[in-house]
Amino acid sequence: MISLTLISIFIPISISILIFGLFKTLYKNKSNKKVIPSQENEFLFENIEDKKNLLTEEEKNILSSISPMHEHSKEDNISIDEKEDNISIDEKEDNISIDKKEIEIDIKNYIEINNNQNNLISIKENHLKKVIMIIGETGTGKSSFLNELSNAIENNTIDNLKVYFKLLNFSDINKEVDVLFNDKIKFNCQSNIVHTKVSSIIRSKSSKNIDFILIDTPGMVCERDGSIDMQFIECIEELFNFIENIDYLVFIEKSDKISCQRSIVKTISEFILRYKNKISKVLPVFSFYPGSLVFDQKNFPFPKEMCYKEIFKCNNLIFDFSDDEWKQMPEKKSRKIYTKSQKKMMKIIDLISN
Repeated sequence: MISLTLISIFIPISISILIFGLFKTLYKNKSNKKVIPSQENEFLFENIEDKKNLLTEEEKNILSSISPMHEHSKEDNISIDEKEDNISIDEKEDNISIDKKEIEIDIKNYIEINNNQNNLISIKENHLKKVIMIIGETGTGKSSFLNELSNAIENNTIDNLKVYFKLLNFSDINKEVDVLFNDKIKFNCQSNIVHTKVSSIIRSKSSKNIDFILIDTPGMVCERDGSIDMQFIECIEELFNFIENIDYLVFIEKSDKISCQRSIVKTISEFILRYKNKISKVLPVFSFYPGSLVFDQKNFPFPKEMCYKEIFKCNNLIFDFSDDEWKQMPEKKSRKIYTKSQKKMMKIIDLISN
């Protein structure tokens, strides 16, 4: 009887001691768990698989029933190259089109993809460059002026005179002239008079190693009803896809005119409204100068604050003669004409070089 009583007392005490010892061991293990920080600043147990073995089967079942926040699929372990191979043709085409759009944004819509990007890059990256665009009414001598200017920039003599921009009286443009975007500029401005109808861009390098980007434009047409020449405006819009800013805008008008006609004034007003922020300075040039200026400078169609303070007068005689006429002209006379023109052009070059 006594022994049964002792056993009944001993067993609960033993069980209590065992339970206490088990809890003590578990508590000690938990307090000694080593933790390591992950890259995401979470804390993970080291050797977590070993810790799982301490759990009961019931606890393991509960743990396995809980869905993780993110479970890596087999696809996550696929390499980037394998993933690209699995993309459908349509998806690849979409990606290509997106890439093209990004490229177009990067180059600020200067030029379409697959155009002559080498020329564009050289224009943008060369810090020693000046961009000059010429505008004016049809027949004012824009191309002749640019040809004179180009020959002066490259310091050509009368013996190696070049045609940089196409002229009626001369043969085609010299082969060695650096023409930019020639096969890309397809936009035309119609004119009833046979003059420049397409824009053209050439690069001319001076002895000071400055790149001059010279832009010839179609002549503005004087509309009979006095309206804006919108075809000219559209041509300029296209040109600004190739060139971002203009250092000097040369506006050329005939010396023997009192003022610009109403249609030309309106066209220039529209031009200023759209592109004023792209132009650094306007250079007034009067062509076919006979020795006196008839044009009233108060009627100049550009605001004074946009214009260079000095005006330039030139007679366009060099390219006013045909190729054959130059050859037949006495050498002394031709050299005198050329020297006089060179002096005026060099004055302009000094201005736009600074």
